[in-house]
Amino acid sequence: MKYDTIEKIPENSQEFCETCVVLDPRDSKSVSTKVTFRTGCGGERCVSDLAVVGTLVNTRQPYVLGSTKTITIQYEITNAGESAYLTQLKISIPTNLTQFSRIPPSCRQDNNNKYMICDINAGRPVANGDVVKLDINLEAAKLEGESFKVNAVVSSAGDEQKPDDNEYENEIFLTEFSDVELIG
Repeated sequence: MKYDTIEKIPENSQEFCETCVVLDPRDSKSVSTKVTFRTGCGGERCVSDLAVVGTLVNTRQPYVLGSTKTITIQYEITNAGESAYLTQLKISIPTNLTQFSRIPPSCRQDNNNKYMICDINAGRPVANGDVVKLDINLEAAKLEGESFKVNAVVSSAGDEQKPDDNEYENEIFLTEFSDVELIG
């Protein structure tokens, strides 16, 4: 906390100010203290066990170019450890092929649109046994090539018991299909 007076004593005033507040100039104008609150965790820092898995919702593998306007990936975040505070999901995409088509209210993009960071569970901790789902939509209009990868990493403010399952990569394979009928 930092504090200061809003109204200062006029410097050129010759009269005594009865309503002015005076602070000792030798006193610090900032105070710092540690505030503890009950987290339900065993130690000072919570040890969560977060995991993330991404599943294609409206798309089969391989994705047929032009078959839909968007590709939806549903991320499922689970916690098998102590409560996870300030949990976030960071999703990275190849911006030369695709972009996020809709930004969920709990998410924000970086300036280059290469990744999006989402606050999980509306700021509430993700408790042991919780399952949180988040749908991410990608533009499919400019897709080309054989495949592209979407990477997701879940993290929290505490320590992580098993970090190996905190990252998930979806590789979306692409194919072309034409159904042509000639009558003549």
